[in-house]
Amino acid sequence: QQLAITARGGRIPAEAMQNAFDAKDVTSYAFSDPEVIDVDENVKILTVKYSWSGTSKGQEFEDDSVYATVVYALRDGQWKSVFYQETPLVG
Repeated sequence: QQLAITARGGRIPAEAMQNAFDAKDVTSYAFSDPEVIDVDENVKILTVKYSWSGTSKGQEFEDDSVYATVVYALRDGQWKSVFYQETPLVG
């Protein structure tokens, strides 16, 4: 299971988040300032700044920039994203 908290959509379950992402046509993106917090051998937290642009349902979106936090858990030998949260960058 996964839960996402987004700047525009509020609390979103994993399937709805994937559907929203699939509806976008990303034309450019950039990641910066990654940091991994090692909680223990089964849990890691990634923080990263990213921006992206493209179209969604025919409408352009530009410079959608956020700080994101992703919690990963080791489950059945694979790292899975279990929580995602973003904060919009202003200015």
